[in-house]
Amino acid sequence: MRFLFLSLAATAAVPLVSAAHAASCEHWAQVESPNISVKGDNTFAAVDGRTPDDVWAVGQYAPDSNVNITLTFVAHYDGRTWSYVPSPNVGKQANAFHSLAVMPAGQVWAVGYYIDDRTFYSRTLIEFWDGAQWQVIKHPDDPGASAVLFGVSAASATNVWAVGEYQRPLDRFHTLTEHFDGTRWSIVPSPDPGTTGNVLYGVKALDRNVAWAVGEENGNGPSDRALILEWGGEKWNAFDAPRSGTNTRLLSLAADSAGALYAAGEAENDFKRTAALSEMAMAGRRWSIERTPQVGKSDNHFYGVAADAGGTQWAVGAWFDPKSGRQFTLTERSRAGEAWQVLDSPSPSKSGDSLLATAVAVGHDVWAVGAYDGPKAQKSLILHTCR
Repeated sequence: MRFLFLSLAATAAVPLVSAAHAASCEHWAQVESPNISVKGDNTFAAVDGRTPDDVWAVGQYAPDSNVNITLTFVAHYDGRTWSYVPSPNVGKQANAFHSLAVMPAGQVWAVGYYIDDRTFYSRTLIEFWDGAQWQVIKHPDDPGASAVLFGVSAASATNVWAVGEYQRPLDRFHTLTEHFDGTRWSIVPSPDPGTTGNVLYGVKALDRNVAWAVGEENGNGPSDRALILEWGGEKWNAFDAPRSGTNTRLLSLAADSAGALYAAGEAENDFKRTAALSEMAMAGRRWSIERTPQVGKSDNHFYGVAADAGGTQWAVGAWFDPKSGRQFTLTERSRAGEAWQVLDSPSPSKSGDSLLATAVAVGHDVWAVGAYDGPKAQKSLILHTCR
C-alpha cells in the first residue's frame, strides 16, 4: 500500500520548519523528520504524546528497495527536534507498527505485526518503552491464524486495550481485542456482526468500565457497514452505527477531555465511485454523522482524528486529484461545534503522492504524520500546527 500526501495548493513550494520553532506556527507546516532508509520507504502510521516535549511517532521503514521487508520505525520529539529511536524486530521478515499509546508516566505501548519466518503468516506485535528502551512483549497469539493489531489505547498503566483482526485459513476475518491489566495481556472475546468479515481499526479506553472500538463489518451483499463496539466492564457489545453511503468504515477514534467521542472514516458510493467524508460524533449514547466538506469531485479519505480539551477536532487524510493522478494531504477542523472547514496543508511530493495517517493534540500543539513520495522512495512526513 502506498501512502501519498498532497496539499490543497499542489504547486506551492513546501518550506521545512525546524522542530525547535514548531510551537510558534499558526498554520500547518512541515517539520523536519528522520528517515532511516535512503533507498527504501519510510512511513509513519501513528502519533501520540503526553506533554509538548514528549511526543512519539511510529511506523515502518524498508532498509533497501525491497518493500516486502520492513522494520519497525520509532521517532521521538523532545520539544526541539524529532529523532530516531531504535526498536527491536521479530524474525527476518517484515515488521511494522500501526498504532501507539503514550502513558501518563512516560512509558509507551506500540502495536502492529510481524511476518512469521516459518509460516509466513502475519502475527501480532506488541512492544513497550519502559523509559530507557523498547522491548518485545509476550502476549497471547493463535499460531494457526494470521493476525494484525491496528489500534491501541491506554486509560492507565493497568488498563490498556489493543484491537485488530485475525483469520484462520479458509475462514473470514474476525475482530480481535486484547487487554493488559498491568501484569499480562489476554485475548477478550468480541462480537462479529458481519456475516463475511469484521475488522477493528481504532480503540479508545476511557476508564476500567468504558472503552470503544471502531472498524467495519462486511455482509453478503454489496454494502459494508461501520462497526462500533462498546466495552461496558464485562463484555464487548455491538453498538448501532448510522449508515452513510454504500460502504462505510471507521478508521480512527478520539476523545476530548470531557469524554466526548469522535470517529473518522469514509463513506463510499459505489454508483458514483467517489468517497465522501464522514465524521461520527457521539452525544450522550447516540452516534450521529457530521457532514464535512469534500475537496474536488473525486475520492476523499479521513484516516485519523484528534480532539483537544478546548472542544476542537481535527481530521486528516488525503484527497485525490484525477487531473494530476496524485493524492494530496487533507486536513479539516471543527471548533467547538462549528461547521467543519478545510485547512491548507503542505504536500511535499513534487511528482507523487502525499498522505496523512493520523493526528494528535498535545497541549497547544497538533501533530499529523504520514508519508510522501520522494525521488526514489517514500519519506516520512510530520506536520505541525498550533491551536
